[in-house]
Amino acid sequence: MNEEYKHATLLKLLGEKITEALKTLTETDIVVQVFGTRTMDIAKIIEKYSRDEPIVAIASSIYGGDIDGQVLLLLDIPVARDLVKLLAQKIELEPSDEDAQDILREFGNIVIGNISSIFSKGYRYRIDYDIPEVVVDLDTAVIDSIVLPIASKHDVIELLEMSISSTSEQLKLRIIMFGVSI
Repeated sequence: MNEEYKHATLLKLLGEKITEALKTLTETDIVVQVFGTRTMDIAKIIEKYSRDEPIVAIASSIYGGDIDGQVLLLLDIPVARDLVKLLAQKIELEPSDEDAQDILREFGNIVIGNISSIFSKGYRYRIDYDIPEVVVDLDTAVIDSIVLPIASKHDVIELLEMSISSTSEQLKLRIIMFGVSI
């Protein structure tokens, strides 16, 4: 199997696996679009993803084999609030701010765990990730904190981008995986 076909198959499987996991978790219909991988220079990444708007970011390092990078889930603040409410209702919890961060961290853990699992199986080497961190900040600050350390070693960054939304539009987020080799 050639590498391009294998990579395309893994991306398709990744979309299906995340759709299935989030549909079960949120009990809503989920649409995942995987835009594929591409390389971009640092300035274009910062320009594309920085709107100077407040966001909730769920970030984690992902590494193993040839993969070394960051996974970033980006949610607008109202979407993050709605997601917390939706998931807290499942366990009959009236969430505090600390609970909300834990819920978002666990949501990130589920999504990033699926990414790690698919890539581990597809590339046949172990891929690990750190416990996700939840950050509320301007998107510019979040993107800079992820991209600049990678940029200190590389002129261009490889990235994988996905968009996830529910048919009700209650859930809408972007996943960006930045790395040296994805």
